Amino acid sequence: YFFDFPDWKSPAGKVCRKATWWIFVGGITVVILLTTGDYPYGPICLFALYTPMWLVTIKNVFFSDTRTRTYVSWLSGPLFFVSLLTGLVWMVWTFLRDENEWNEVTRVYYAESAGCKPDFETYPQCASESDPEEVCFTIPEEYSEIVFPEGCDPECTKVYDNCLNTFILWVGPMLVGMVLFFMSFFCTFLRTENDEKDVINFAKLWIFLLFTVWLTSALAGVAAGVSTALLAITLASFVGSAIFMASSISSSERRVQTKGFWERIKDKWGAHLDAVRGLVVVLTAPIAVIYLFMSVLNQAVRKIGLPISKSLQTDEERKDFVTSRARRQIQTFRSWDRSKVFTYAVFWGFAFMVMQVIVARFTVLFLSWLIEKT
Repeated sequence: YFFDFPDWKSPAGKVCRKATWWIFVGGITVVILLTTGDYPYGPICLFALYTPMWLVTIKNVFFSDTRTRTYVSWLSGPLFFVSLLTGLVWMVWTFLRDENEWNEVTRVYYAESAGCKPDFETYPQCASESDPEEVCFTIPEEYSEIVFPEGCDPECTKVYDNCLNTFILWVGPMLVGMVLFFMSFFCTFLRTENDEKDVINFAKLWIFLLFTVWLTSALAGVAAGVSTALLAITLASFVGSAIFMASSISSSERRVQTKGFWERIKDKWGAHLDAVRGLVVVLTAPIAVIYLFMSVLNQAVRKIGLPISKSLQTDEERKDFVTSRARRQIQTFRSWDRSKVFTYAVFWGFAFMVMQVIVARFTVLFLSWLIEKT
């Protein structure tokens, strides 16, 4: 980025650019795999990223004479079928035997098997008297129930509430099915007969699916970290779908379609765009600060005049401390009604806190009370 490698057009520059991309992708993959213990949803995110690459590679090898956009539109049906089949097989497997279900015994057994550390800071009374690093309860070899000796409260199973690893492994096939489901609908959007209503309807359906998974995980007692996992998987699915789009549509066609789509959005939803901008501010404010800092460094490298960096064409560009693209984005931001946008940003932050803390806690309490009464 600092050396403007997307503008390297020479044969050697193209080779270096491709090599840089592959090194970057390989490095990200290695980092995600090495941090799977802390971020167990990482491999599913990699699946969402690599599946489009694999399918595009298949197209280049076996369907080289077919337009990429036509080929991608063919994938909607197979991806949808595989996603439903994966989810159906997973559901049948869960109900096939009791040990396949996610219950209290399963959760504790696999948390111990996976090496999850019990939370003795919150529940110090749950440590074993003989070994302070072990829990006070045990699970017999027949794997039937949890044995609580005298003085060990049944609430002590909560020491593993923060162990997301085993739940992600158990629910993994369904999450993979959701990723394929997402991509199947995105492939249909590349067809010319689709409009904004289809996108909005799919967004509603996707939000409903995410809420269902979150509610199920809350009932299973593993709500901690699931929201982050679902958000990461959704973002990875978007990036994977962007790979489909980048391989199907030329850059000039993407700019024309993006401009037309944005104009239609402004005509239909222009009165509500400030609320969306407020959401963007909440979600991307730290990233925007980092981006501006990198833009300053990129502009400094350009002013040095290295042969591999982009040259500055006008005096105005030479005097500016950020790149021309960053300057246009700053001007666009300054054209907003910032007081209204920041007000919506505060409302969005308040809503996130309510949903993350108050609604999540009360939902779990209400469902626990409902289960106890019924």
